[in-house]
Amino acid sequence: MSNWRGGLRPHTYATLIGLLACTGLRITEALTLRADDVDLSAGVLTIRQTKFRKSRLVPLHASAVAPLRDYTADRDRRCDRKPDMTFFVSDTGHRLPYTTVRHAFHALLRQAMPGVVPVNRVRPRLHDFRKNWTFLGSDRGGRMAAVLYSHTGTCKHHDIDPFAYLQDILRRLPSDPARELDEYLPDVWFQSHPSARRKRAA
Repeated sequence: MSNWRGGLRPHTYATLIGLLACTGLRITEALTLRADDVDLSAGVLTIRQTKFRKSRLVPLHASAVAPLRDYTADRDRRCDRKPDMTFFVSDTGHRLPYTTVRHAFHALLRQAMPGVVPVNRVRPRLHDFRKNWTFLGSDRGGRMAAVLYSHTGTCKHHDIDPFAYLQDILRRLPSDPARELDEYLPDVWFQSHPSARRKRAA
């Protein structure tokens, strides 16, 4: 794959695959992720209109922010920023088609594992990164996930919209002193955000 050298393409695929591995995003979500929906200051991705036409926030581990920031700088240096530009782009600044990404992924696999025959003729897929982070990583990552799940479950118990809750606290926590963190427990937070009541399906 010598034709990859010199352009944005190697940086794009390294960052894309790294993001899939550490967040469990669907490949279609990563490819349609807008540049404006990547908040590296807060360490949060906004994933819009996904499965069941819902949106959600995805927190980023600190180790993922630096590579994403490096890619952003490289991309913006090479490509003109356009309205509604996707975060991951081709060398010409356009959105990456899924078929192109799938082909490149399989080419990378062949290069990384020459001569390896897939088990039962089933090759690794981009979709296989989904939910792998639940089983791989560190104890700290597991504890972080447990805290997020606990808070989301508490939101639902109190009829709080989890998206509104997480969107607010994940953007404010980095700059708030530790003495105020108790205010961000879902039931306490809801007292000052009554409009965040969860809408039930009719």
